[in-house]
Amino acid sequence: MGISESIDWELNRQWMDLLARTGTPLFFSARPGSLIADQEDQLRQALALASTGGSHANPSDWLVNDCPEIWTDDSGIRRYSWYQPAGLEFSDKPERYDGYLSAV
Repeated sequence: MGISESIDWELNRQWMDLLARTGTPLFFSARPGSLIADQEDQLRQALALASTGGSHANPSDWLVNDCPEIWTDDSGIRRYSWYQPAGLEFSDKPERYDGYLSAV
């Protein structure tokens, strides 16, 4: 994850939390001194969780959402909000194409 002034911390924090919970390797890049104490604490907590292999969270809404926001793990359901109000306008129910779905 890239930590910079051009990326909203709340979005980075959510991404960092999700990576740590899914067991995905968590790497970060930040300029020394660019984080405030609370952000450093959140980063330490995420790195500690990631070092344990996470809790293997899985997306719950991947069939209806191209960018899953609802994830489930042993501790329950977590909801992430990936979109900024000033960003691109995405539909609450994105259009899915059969070509993207695996044949079952």
